[in-house]
Amino acid sequence: MSEKNREGKRTAREKMAVEREKQKSAEKRRRALIVGGAVVAVLGLAAVIGVVAANAGKDDDSEASGPVVAPSGAQGKDGLAIPVGKDSAKSTLTVWEDF
Repeated sequence: MSEKNREGKRTAREKMAVEREKQKSAEKRRRALIVGGAVVAVLGLAAVIGVVAANAGKDDDSEASGPVVAPSGAQGKDGLAIPVGKDSAKSTLTVWEDF
């Protein structure tokens, strides 16, 4: 083989090695972008689901149901007591607690 041919093959091998390194770095960059994008997408989806779940039980028009009205027949302060039984009966309150 001639010196010129050997030199040409050597430079070709070096060029191919440089090209392979470029391709490897491009592949690493592409893989990192794909993984990063997937992580961002999953976190974004989780945030949207969290916001939707947090707002699911809230009522936008709180006045749509109208004002709070005590039941008919309620007595006492603020109309919170509803009498049951005879009017002449003794008032009894039994409290059961479990400590």
